[in-house]
Amino acid sequence: MMVVGSVAAPVPTSNPASEGQGDVFAVLRHATARWAARGTWPRLASGVAALDGVLGGGWPVGAVGEIVGPLASGRTAVAVATVAAATARGEVAAWVETGDAFDPATAQRSGVVLERVLWVRTDGVERAVRAAEIILETGGIAVVTIDLTAAQEHDWGRCGRASRSEGGGVGERPGEVTRPSPAVGVRHNALALRLGRAVERAGAVALVVADRPWSGGQAGTRLALQRGTVLWGGEEGAPRWFAGLAVRLTVHRSSTPSVGGTELRVVWEEVRPGTEPSRPRTSLRTPAR
Repeated sequence: MMVVGSVAAPVPTSNPASEGQGDVFAVLRHATARWAARGTWPRLASGVAALDGVLGGGWPVGAVGEIVGPLASGRTAVAVATVAAATARGEVAAWVETGDAFDPATAQRSGVVLERVLWVRTDGVERAVRAAEIILETGGIAVVTIDLTAAQEHDWGRCGRASRSEGGGVGERPGEVTRPSPAVGVRHNALALRLGRAVERAGAVALVVADRPWSGGQAGTRLALQRGTVLWGGEEGAPRWFAGLAVRLTVHRSSTPSVGGTELRVVWEEVRPGTEPSRPRTSLRTPAR
C-alpha cells in the first residue's frame, strides 16, 4: 500500500489479558499504551493533492473517514477520487452501497480501474457494515467506501416512527426527523464501533459517505461538504454548458481544530455541448476574501 505520511511507531507486544491478569484496568492500560505508541497516523492519498494538504497528508490509515453532505455536494466525487488514486497505484478497493448510486461508467471516466474494485450492493446500514467487515477481514484492500446515503434517511425515518413513544419520531415539518430513541442510538454506536475495529485491524481506510455524521467518535477525519455554485463553460453571450461544481468544505479531526473556508471544485475536462464529460478533475482552493 502506498501511504503518504509517517510510519506508525512500534506497538507493545505483551498483552496483560493473555498473561492471566484478570484485571480489567490492566487491559485498559494496555490498550491506552498501544494507542499512544502508535504515534502519527500513516496516510492514504485522497487523489487530490490540495485536499491531502487540508487532510493533513491524506486519509488516516486504520481509521474511519467520513464524507458528509447533501445531494450534489461533491461527496461521491471525493470518494471516487480516492478509489481512482488507489486503483491507479495497483491497489484493490471496495465499494459498498445501500442504494443504486454507483455508476461504473462514470467511475471509469474518473480514473477508476474497475478490474480492481469489488462492488457490493446490499440492503440497510447493518448489512452494509457487515459486508465491509467481511471485506476488511479478507485483507489486501486499501480502501473501502461505504455509501449509506440511501439507507440513512430510510433507517432514521423508520426508527423514528417506530419509537415515537420512546422519545423519537418524525418532526412536525415535512422531511424533518427527530433524534431516534436511546435503543436505536445504542445499535447505531455498536455498528460504528464494529466498523472502527475492523478497519483498524485491517490497516486500511474506510470512507463512509452519508447525508449526516454517522460514525461519531470512530471518525478520525470528517469532511463536511456544503452546496456551492454551478460552474458553466463558455463565454457570456455564447452557448453555455455545465462544467462542474464548486462546494464549500470543512475538515473536522478528532485531535486538531477544524479547517474551513476552502472551496472544492469538481470540473470536467474538455466538455463541449453535445459531448459526454471526459474525466472529472478535482481541485481545491481558498477563495479570495
